[in-house]
Amino acid sequence: MVTRVEERLNFTPASFDPFAEWLNDRVAVPDWLNAAKGSKSYAKVAKLIYSIRRVETLVDRFLAEKWFLVVSDDAKRIPAEIAEQYQELLRTEEWIDEALSEYAYSPRMMNDCDENHWFLSMCSARTRTGFVLKRKMPGMGFEGVALTATGSNTDYLQTIGEADIVLRILNLSAASELERLKQCARCSNWLYAERSHQRFCPGGECRKKKYAESPKYKEYRKQYMRRQRKNRPLSNQTSRSR
Repeated sequence: MVTRVEERLNFTPASFDPFAEWLNDRVAVPDWLNAAKGSKSYAKVAKLIYSIRRVETLVDRFLAEKWFLVVSDDAKRIPAEIAEQYQELLRTEEWIDEALSEYAYSPRMMNDCDENHWFLSMCSARTRTGFVLKRKMPGMGFEGVALTATGSNTDYLQTIGEADIVLRILNLSAASELERLKQCARCSNWLYAERSHQRFCPGGECRKKKYAESPKYKEYRKQYMRRQRKNRPLSNQTSRSR
């Protein structure tokens, strides 16, 4: 497994929004991926996720089977399987570096006025390319007082672009949480699995529908209806006798 880091950089989108940190990476990444499906941005980001996972899988095997002893400078002969997968590891890491070089970020400092504490954030450079997810968020001031503009509550437009979501994915990866980013086994929507064995969207609806489509449930339903039809004549006779 990838070593877990103690802290992660706070995220700030390209259109600066002081409340952007309220949106957790675990929420933002699946939301963006589901909204961006079918776009070129989605294809690039999905490939990045799969590539990072592939590297983690190869390194796990590399360490478990002690391949580092085989591919060391002292090794006289490297088995073909190890050599092939080691080269795949290097190629995948090289692709990840090249893919990330397309994005530009800059540091940003934000002061928490309540505690006079500084937060370090990274913000993506403004760009007109790539898929952007937009949403309105009601503006709240200090002590829960709503900010007003010309007598009405202010709505803040929150934007998450391709570069923004890549930074969030790197956060999840550095925290060893990328494996929790999954696609629902029924509807294929992205989700963050709160439990490692979670396979379906939260709420249980997809899980129930998937089970209803399974041969096990269909057999159970067939046997249940057969029992119902078998008992129906007996019930009718009982009713007539009364």
